[in-house]
Amino acid sequence: MPRLRALLITLALVVYGIAAAPIPPSVKKHEVFSESGRDELRRWVEVLHGVGVETSVKELGGQVLAVGQPLTKARQKLLSPFSPLLRLTGTGQRWGLFAYPDTRPQALVVECEVGDRWRTLFRAGDPEHDWASSRLRHRRIRGVWDGVARRKKPGRAYEALVDRIAAWVEAEEPDCGDVRVSFERSHATAPGVAPDPVRTLHERVREAAP
Repeated sequence: MPRLRALLITLALVVYGIAAAPIPPSVKKHEVFSESGRDELRRWVEVLHGVGVETSVKELGGQVLAVGQPLTKARQKLLSPFSPLLRLTGTGQRWGLFAYPDTRPQALVVECEVGDRWRTLFRAGDPEHDWASSRLRHRRIRGVWDGVARRKKPGRAYEALVDRIAAWVEAEEPDCGDVRVSFERSHATAPGVAPDPVRTLHERVREAAP
């Protein structure tokens, strides 16, 4: 029994050591070279230049893919025999929750036309504009719009959500006319670095019923 216990403890340490290793769950090219990914690569290029290592964003990103993708695949293969047990016990480990900060966050914005101006009803993360926030932040509704701003085409689900939001506004805000739904993309920077202007993405306008 002591030997069996020692074997089980050793096996648990090995399995959870591999699972908790600082390796992201996936390394994908479009994520590495996304806007946020490029910002992070530029910072590391500057750090490496400071210690005499000459590289570029493209070269460093390629090295990240060349090293990261085999590592993630190797970990997946090593852990695959134990995956059912980890799921059953709820003891799986994930390291890459925030692999790098999102320096270009997007916020869903809902506006309505009142007279000759647009009034903001909802802006994600803004406590001063929290109209219908309990619905819009619900996991099923948020699952429709969260991440849409990163896509070139938002898809049918987003269009259907815009229709639903416009119906809510019409039913609950009698002073409102047309409804506008969009995303605001801001840019978080280090102190002293000027951010890019706020961009509006995937703007949709639904006209009020006559």
